[in-house]
Amino acid sequence: MDHRREELEKKRAKLAELRRQREERKRTAMQVREQQQQQQTSVSEQLGNVNRVDSQDINDLVNSLVGERARSPTSQLSTASGTPGISGEASGVGRDRSISSATSIGTQIGSP
Repeated sequence: MDHRREELEKKRAKLAELRRQREERKRTAMQVREQQQQQQTSVSEQLGNVNRVDSQDINDLVNSLVGERARSPTSQLSTASGTPGISGEASGVGRDRSISSATSIGTQIGSP
């Protein structure tokens, strides 16, 4: 009977050791996760600051370009044509020819 008790005690001790090791692994895994989250938060904050700076730089650049464009002589010339900032071809002046050509091609293909 003592032999059986000894076996049971060994098994209990082994189970207790396995439980302790499992808890230690859990603690280690949680610490690693917390460190990763802190690093991700830190990187996100740094990227957020960079994005804010970049967007401000972009806004300044756009404002400086728009301000320069409004004062440039090329924008004044394009407004003289009647449509601000659009050349004759882009405004549809040359479009009528291509439409009539396409219509005549379609008519030729469709006719017997």
